[in-house]
Amino acid sequence: MDPSKPKHDNEVHETADHAAGTSYVYDGGLVDEVDEAYLRAPKSTRFYRGVLFQMILFGALSFVGPAMSDAISNLGGGGLSTPYLANMATALSYMAGCMITIFGGPLINKFGIKWSCMIAAVSMPLAGSAYYVSAKYEVDWYLLFARLLGGFTSGFLYVAETAAMLSYPEPNDRGFYLGIWSAMRNSGSVIGGAINFSNNYSRANAGGIAWSTYLIFVGFECTGVVWAIFLSPTGRVRRRNGSRIPMPSNISWKKELVALWRHLQRKKTWLVSIPAFYSFFFGGTMGTYLSLHFSVRARALSSLITPYLPYLVMFSTGYWTQLSLYWILGTFSTDVGSSSRSGGLFRAFETAGQAVSYALNSKTGADPRIPFYVNAAILVVTVPCMVFLIRLVPEVPATTDIDAADVVVHEDASDPDRK
Repeated sequence: MDPSKPKHDNEVHETADHAAGTSYVYDGGLVDEVDEAYLRAPKSTRFYRGVLFQMILFGALSFVGPAMSDAISNLGGGGLSTPYLANMATALSYMAGCMITIFGGPLINKFGIKWSCMIAAVSMPLAGSAYYVSAKYEVDWYLLFARLLGGFTSGFLYVAETAAMLSYPEPNDRGFYLGIWSAMRNSGSVIGGAINFSNNYSRANAGGIAWSTYLIFVGFECTGVVWAIFLSPTGRVRRRNGSRIPMPSNISWKKELVALWRHLQRKKTWLVSIPAFYSFFFGGTMGTYLSLHFSVRARALSSLITPYLPYLVMFSTGYWTQLSLYWILGTFSTDVGSSSRSGGLFRAFETAGQAVSYALNSKTGADPRIPFYVNAAILVVTVPCMVFLIRLVPEVPATTDIDAADVVVHEDASDPDRK
């Protein structure tokens, strides 16, 4: 197939039957789809290698990492006395995350999902410790450095967990496993909010939160390495019926980048960019508003509950539609290679939106109405993009790496020694 030939996003590729006993190409060779040894293994082994336990571990990583970081951000300005330094640090973090997630597909396909999560887990305690050092000792450079470094490493987790959520479950089970991950991640924000309020409920004045609050978050973040260690390599993960996870072929860095470029050229990639960009755009605007206009106690309470009906509606529908967007992404491919690129670009657009949101709110004396105007304008553009994206959902998701397949086939055709 000519590699320059454009692809159709709604094209359904022929795939092998998923019934027990059928076969397909797995990691470069033809193997049985169902692992009979796994089905005969003890129940504890099947649970440990199963998709359910992997999703629980991803949920735990999100619980102690991004969720705890969000709980600090939900205080408004990271709980500091003024929001501008924290907003700048958060903008740097998401900018760094965006740079990693753009190339997240090739990186995850080379390092693997487990080791990518390990990289992210090691740096999780930097977030809480940076705010603690800034609040107590006024060492601002460490906050900026820690958030920047944490942004680079968090990018690995963003892509790894998204790739796993899109490729590990069977298509008819994906909603169930997405629900488990989302529930654990969001419960982390709730528990983080409870920590904020329990430590600061008596502080009715303006200013920063109690320093000890950050140390509790550091304790949670330090457990991230434990959950990452328990993850199974993708090649050892099995679905409920014993089937293996479709794995990408072992291609070079050059061909990975070519496959990423092909993915960027797809219509669905650009349609999903606007909803992804907008999905968490409210963070910087809301956090700055809380920091400038509410006391420490009110900010701590707001991180536990949403005080106004509009916020309640925004959060509930936001989490619901965010899960729908992940489900739509999963319908375009179920193999790890293509899912890594889809997830990486999705999280790149998402973190870019968060970086812009916090950057707009990092300048002292800026008109606070501008972020609200930008937020409303992006919402108007998001709606038609979602409509067109839904129309591209295929009848059957592809189980092969639709981006890299043509690259490998074209190379084989041009190199007769690779027969």
